[in-house]
Amino acid sequence: MNFLILGCSWGVPNYSSHLGDPAETHTEFLLQAAGHNVINCCINGGSNLRSLRRAKLYLAGEEIRHPAYPTYDKIQLEDTNIKIDWTIWFQTEFLRDEKVVRTRKNLLETIAQKTYSDYQDFFKSIETKVALIGGNS
Repeated sequence: MNFLILGCSWGVPNYSSHLGDPAETHTEFLLQAAGHNVINCCINGGSNLRSLRRAKLYLAGEEIRHPAYPTYDKIQLEDTNIKIDWTIWFQTEFLRDEKVVRTRKNLLETIAQKTYSDYQDFFKSIETKVALIGGNS
């Protein structure tokens, strides 16, 4: 199966592993050890919409920074015809996308609506099953 991981740092393995759990105990590596292909478009300290933008670029064949950048360089998908069976979204707090949504009126609600709408459109476009794991706020 092909898995796509989206979201913030909860989706990024501890590549430095000098503090905390080693990378091999993270969702990405556990899925790989079970024989699955994993595409990770998460961002340490990132936002929901930035992670989604990275996934769209990556699945279109564009080069993006590896989630552990600068430890690892960039990654690029070789076969853009890949079928994503499952997407795991480590949803983070909406206010990390405050600069994307330029409004002050009902800010949190506006960002939430845009985020869920954009993600729903994306999930439909790639015909994937979704596991949503709530993170912050």
